[in-house]
Amino acid sequence: MALLTLTLAACSTEGEVNEFDYPLDIYENATITEVQTDGTEAVMTIMVTGFNDEQDITVVATVEDDLLTDFEVTDHAESDDWGRVLIEETDYLQAIVDHSNDLDALQVSDYTEIDAESGASAGTTAPALIEAAEAALFHYTVLYQ
Repeated sequence: MALLTLTLAACSTEGEVNEFDYPLDIYENATITEVQTDGTEAVMTIMVTGFNDEQDITVVATVEDDLLTDFEVTDHAESDDWGRVLIEETDYLQAIVDHSNDLDALQVSDYTEIDAESGASAGTTAPALIEAAEAALFHYTVLYQ
């Protein structure tokens, strides 16, 4: 990814926001479909594949000063027993914001509301959300470098 950063960053002069054609599908499991920016803050719409590979999870992430300030799932079709609970009934999305400077420290196993034994989505929904957060943070860096 370092080469990608250098290549994209070289396209702008200092102080300018880089411009891209969307959708931007350069991240492993995340497609950035739209970005709105005011010069310091970027609001990105990101699609990632979770447990239900027939319908992506849609995330709207706000990044400012290299940190997430908001992270919201606006559409999904994740499984009722795990993915939906993680997204809709826990503070996992807020935890992603709170840990945006160290996403590796975020452990989905800390969420006792979820019975990870009950569904295979335990290994797909949470990592997909983390990938959306990582793509937003990385893309913000590319936008403003």
